Amino acid sequence: MTNGPVSILDFVLMLQAARTTMRRGGTSEIELSDRGDQWSFSRQRGTVWLRIRGGHDGRGINGSCPAEEFDQLVDQALADALRLLFWQQPALRRNKYLQSLTSQAAGT
Repeated sequence: MTNGPVSILDFVLMLQAARTTMRRGGTSEIELSDRGDQWSFSRQRGTVWLRIRGGHDGRGINGSCPAEEFDQLVDQALADALRLLFWQQPALRRNKYLQSLTSQAAGT
């Protein structure tokens, strides 16, 4: 399978979904249908852990970062992606779902 380009908004929405799910239960499993990867997130003792399985070589990738940094980066990436989207498509500013994401990125 050949991996194509990824929409930054799709990627950021995946991170936002993982963060929301981790806040409820401490873990999040997300399967990327276009790539066949499975991203497993967990939040433990102030750290977000990530394991990516799949991909073109079949090997896994592991990583971690402080939970506070992860939250800040998701907020910033979401705000930047929405700003770009609204700049390209101003009519989307009226979309209620995108408005709710804008509020989340702003921390309200």
